[in-house]
Amino acid sequence: MDTSPTAPAGVPSPIAAASTPAIALAGLGKKFRLTHDRNWTLKATLLAGHRTRYEEFWALRDVSFEIPHGSTFGIIGGNGSGK
Repeated sequence: MDTSPTAPAGVPSPIAAASTPAIALAGLGKKFRLTHDRNWTLKATLLAGHRTRYEEFWALRDVSFEIPHGSTFGIIGGNGSGK
């Protein structure tokens, strides 16, 4: 007689859940467009047209990580603030 607990249909067994991460992310990135010579008035904007120059700034590039089940995860910025 088998007395082991069974999971309802569609629910992974605890053994399978322990072998796979709760969260798995790969290749993430965050890019910002930094403006240069920004026009601060409506008149300056209309006279300049769409000639605003931009620079790409990658805050994160190609970040990958896994978080196991039952663990605590936090992101801390350079100045110690939580994200």
